[in-house]
Amino acid sequence: MTSNRHISLEPEAEHATNKFRQFEHNRALVIGINDYKNGIPPLKTPVNDAEHLADLLTDLHNYSVDTLLDPTYAALDTALAKLSTQVGENDRFLIYFAGHGIALDGEDGPEGYLVPADANLADRGSFMPMRVLH
Repeated sequence: MTSNRHISLEPEAEHATNKFRQFEHNRALVIGINDYKNGIPPLKTPVNDAEHLADLLTDLHNYSVDTLLDPTYAALDTALAKLSTQVGENDRFLIYFAGHGIALDGEDGPEGYLVPADANLADRGSFMPMRVLH
């Protein structure tokens, strides 16, 4: 016995599209650090990875992307501070970081840090605490 059934994906495809319309903007902050100073070993691929991801997000996913390559602590701090004025409550937002990170003992257990290009291993204050991303 053969049954001819017509299966239409139209309603689900429309529903899937509407799911994404809940966001007003797609925004991203993409960070890549290869060139570290103050004795921190350099990396080879983060800048390249960040550039490629920024292109993909822009070209294929309609993101507005801010890219930081080899940023200092000050540049990273400025970019993160601007987020409160750039990102709205109905926006989709992505942060991508390619570079060194470190976990250090804190009062409540391990605390994570991003390592900016100008960080100094002997100065914990030169690392960007992950908690600033909340």
